[in-house]
Amino acid sequence: MTARRWTVGLLAGSLLVSALATGERFFVAGFALCLGLLAACLALCAAQLFGFKYTQSLSAHQAVKGARITLRFELHNDRFFPFSFIRMSYHTPVSSLSGAPQTMDATVLPGQARVREEEIDCPYRGSYEIGFTHVAVTDLFGLVNLRLPMRHTGYFQPLRLNVEPRPIPLGSFELPTRISEGRLSRRVLSRVEASYADTRAYMVGDPMRRIHWKASVRRGSLLVKRYEGEERPDALILLDVNAHGREGLRRVQIEDLCVTTALSVAAHLLTRWIPVRFVAYDPERVQFLATKPTDISALSTYLAFAPFGRSYPMQDIIGLELAGTSAHTSVVVVTPLMTDHLFGALESMRARGVHLCVYLCAAPMEKYDLSERQIAALRGKGAQARLILHEDELRDTRGGAA
Repeated sequence: MTARRWTVGLLAGSLLVSALATGERFFVAGFALCLGLLAACLALCAAQLFGFKYTQSLSAHQAVKGARITLRFELHNDRFFPFSFIRMSYHTPVSSLSGAPQTMDATVLPGQARVREEEIDCPYRGSYEIGFTHVAVTDLFGLVNLRLPMRHTGYFQPLRLNVEPRPIPLGSFELPTRISEGRLSRRVLSRVEASYADTRAYMVGDPMRRIHWKASVRRGSLLVKRYEGEERPDALILLDVNAHGREGLRRVQIEDLCVTTALSVAAHLLTRWIPVRFVAYDPERVQFLATKPTDISALSTYLAFAPFGRSYPMQDIIGLELAGTSAHTSVVVVTPLMTDHLFGALESMRARGVHLCVYLCAAPMEKYDLSERQIAALRGKGAQARLILHEDELRDTRGGAA
């Protein structure tokens, strides 16, 4: 294409010089012909650029991380001349993170349309603007190329895709509860010392004498009696959304891993009917109180857009939140960065007898001795602590119990 432009340019220049030097009509006519050809190609490209029509659509505008959806494009030519070459640049969730758009090349004859469907991945949570970003057209001879951002056109139709995080089934994650003698047990127990209140779904470990047989028959599934005053464990989940120093795709991966970890812990507890209080500062304090499995959806929706990059230190947040925390509450801290100040605050929590679970999320290439030593030190003080390098490691929580 570049060679053709140079050839036509040199030819037009030679004809112009010859026409000026000799005054021969032949050279004048040749130069006029070259100019006419370039003008015609420019006019044709402009007509293509501003005359084509398109549609783009998604099979779903809401998706869960890991899902695949269909992106559909249609290019229509309602003109009397062919669209010789059109290159459409577009973004998918993956390309929008890398900054390198994908391309679609097409030639569309008069009165016809070009259709393309593509399955796209949703590897990370977040909100993405996908679809066409630029259009470039070239004439039949390859002499003129025009490029235009789609945002500068009147027919721009952006698509928005929201991807929610997906909880990972955890391994043997347990919380303590305070039983009648005041001791801590890792079994999820209840204390029966008041009148009957209502029923709840049966959970593994519930004693057979607690089953409400009549209600179970009516419901078709096992239900157990719940009593007023029974004490069950609950959890405070703190998500660290402060700036952590990563950039680009690594930043997205680490933040996605933190969100997945926090949601997985919450989902694990809520499916066992253990109340959860989720707190983040972005920058104002945001709190979710969840008591049942159906509350997972609302938490997942919030976490899909939870912004990172704040500047409220996690150690200060811990001090604020622990002031109103009851004695039988377990604290789960999910952080992308273990600073010395945060490590000191976590050690102080364990010294005060707070049951603590810590998840430090990092990339595999960031695994270094300091993190492992910090995790080992927290375990030595009785905390459940894990270094998470990949979400699959959430399925196995061994090595965190004290």
